[in-house]
Amino acid sequence: MTTGRILAYVSAALLSAAPLLAAPGDPFGGDDPGCFPLGKNAAKCENAVAKAASKALVCVLGCHVKRADGKLADDTAEDACESGAGKSCKAKYDAATGPSSKIDALCPPCLSAATRASVFTSIEGSLDTDTNAAIYCDAGTGPFGGDDDGNVPTAKSGVQKCEDTVAKATAKAAACVIKCDMKLAAGKFTDAASEDACETGATKSCQVKYDAATGASSKIAASCPSCLDAPARAGLFANMKTFIDALQGAGVYCCEPTTTTTSTSTTTSTTSTTFPPGTVLKTVLPSTTGRFNFNLVVGVPGSDAMCTSLYPGSHTCKLTDLQAAQAAGDLVGVKDMDGVTVTSFWAIDPSHANTLQCTTTVAWDYETAHTGHFAEIADLDNATGTLHPVRSGLAQSAICASLSWVGCCQ
Repeated sequence: MTTGRILAYVSAALLSAAPLLAAPGDPFGGDDPGCFPLGKNAAKCENAVAKAASKALVCVLGCHVKRADGKLADDTAEDACESGAGKSCKAKYDAATGPSSKIDALCPPCLSAATRASVFTSIEGSLDTDTNAAIYCDAGTGPFGGDDDGNVPTAKSGVQKCEDTVAKATAKAAACVIKCDMKLAAGKFTDAASEDACETGATKSCQVKYDAATGASSKIAASCPSCLDAPARAGLFANMKTFIDALQGAGVYCCEPTTTTTSTSTTTSTTSTTFPPGTVLKTVLPSTTGRFNFNLVVGVPGSDAMCTSLYPGSHTCKLTDLQAAQAAGDLVGVKDMDGVTVTSFWAIDPSHANTLQCTTTVAWDYETAHTGHFAEIADLDNATGTLHPVRSGLAQSAICASLSWVGCCQ
């Protein structure tokens, strides 16, 4: 074999094994929303937020385990563990990511101090309600109380051992999934499929480790209550992964707008980062939890007022409006009014139950799940402008504490 052919084979092998060489700002691809950091500073900021979010997830679930085991006497003590002054989960998160943190000046516009704060709010809200209710589901000795769903298990019981083990395994799995996302953002995977293998592959993945601790053949299986049987335990991993993927896309590895510059014969130039109004969809408001608050007005009345102020005659997009916008081609490459790539919409349908529309007294006025209220979400393939089937309720991780977008339609 000639030296030239040997070099060709070696070069091909090296290229096939090379890390994923995506351009800064490119979408992650696959089932992961979010984009590659635009530069070193953005990467430092986003990685720091991802690490802090991982620690916050583990910390909040740790507070739940302490409450379940009687190490925190009541809801007040548990709340202090999560978000009180001093050494709480929130205090540690804010120290690492807040406006006075070392990363503040490095963060891109889409990851502002307010957005970074919303990441912790989403984590705490989701874990306190949906996740805790699913893990500490047995009647036990009574409710956690306060803003936490779920019940305190009977001390030293098999149920307590099962539920605590699942809580700890869920925390480890969440941290593992975030680590996979960080590797993806750093270009350490050859493609999106490699990142998926890190999370859910057949060997040494986050899911394999979770299943070993909680699956049907695990040590705890026989002691788990019927509400936390093997399918329910498997569902917890799937729901947590879905939540983290959404969180990473909307609030951590966010997508900055790409700018286009046009020049005239007089050498003046203009840069645009706004989405041009479409046939149906006129603009998209910044991402929000299920509790809309635009122009200091809560719920759909607030988003309606905001839409009207931006585009007279427009209104908050219902699901049917979004479907019409899709047919008109308005959703292809759509960005919100801040230039952030849109990856999901709240699926607003007034004919559906309030418990699936984040609604208590005013439409879309709710952001947790304390009273069993959840959401409906339409994920968007931004590149093709295609809406995915609507996710609905807790089983499909459609929770009011997550972040999605609201459109203005006409």
